Amino acid sequence: MRRVIRMPDEDRCRRSTEEFKKMCGLPQIIAAVDGSHIPILPPEEGRKDFMNRKNYGSIILQGTVDHNIKFIHVSVKFPGSCHDAFAFKNSSLFLRHDELIPESNFQLNNVNIPYIIVGDPAYPLLPWLMKDFYGLNLPADKDQFNKFLNKARVTVEIAFGRLKGRWRILLKRSDIIYTFMPQVVAACCTLHNFVEDENDEFQVDWIPTPRELEDFPEPPRYQSHERDSLDGTTIRNTLLTYLIQTFNSSN
Repeated sequence: MRRVIRMPDEDRCRRSTEEFKKMCGLPQIIAAVDGSHIPILPPEEGRKDFMNRKNYGSIILQGTVDHNIKFIHVSVKFPGSCHDAFAFKNSSLFLRHDELIPESNFQLNNVNIPYIIVGDPAYPLLPWLMKDFYGLNLPADKDQFNKFLNKARVTVEIAFGRLKGRWRILLKRSDIIYTFMPQVVAACCTLHNFVEDENDEFQVDWIPTPRELEDFPEPPRYQSHERDSLDGTTIRNTLLTYLIQTFNSSN
């Protein structure tokens, strides 16, 4: 796992930013993060802690994925009742981000833009973690920004689909003891990277169908209630301005 799931160095970050920019037009993105619930047989003692909002026992896989749809960081520590933001704030990705993510001197309009990971509204807005503008009837420019940002974020959704498509033990409830399931999940993520490195073909019919997912659907996602970081807001607005200027100049 330590050999095949690792955060990128400076060179890999630069390559990732180039590939993500081709996808979504935004600079400095190196990865996307999301959470997925893995069904388990919960213990009798503490059962409530493992019951998620869809009322089945689970543990949370937090995965961070690069442009190659490979995991660069995984965290499998928390029971299904936890909010994704809680799992994130207590993961080494958050607690050690200054060690794990290389520094960058890239600037736009005199604003330093660090290497960025993209998340959904369940995550806090930070200088190095971007998410959508949230709300009804957003202005056209912010709505467009969200669409472009989500072109990068879809990489982690694809990775989860391939992960569960190949290793279907993660798709249905396993009777393996819940204390060992994190190791099973981490092993599957490691194998995912290995076969992606080897360019192993993924069959389209392996993608989980709605019927296969209906017994254990993903619980609903909720917006983070944390106040947006001031620096994160400045960086997101700077990226918004950059996108508008780039879009206008191309037309």
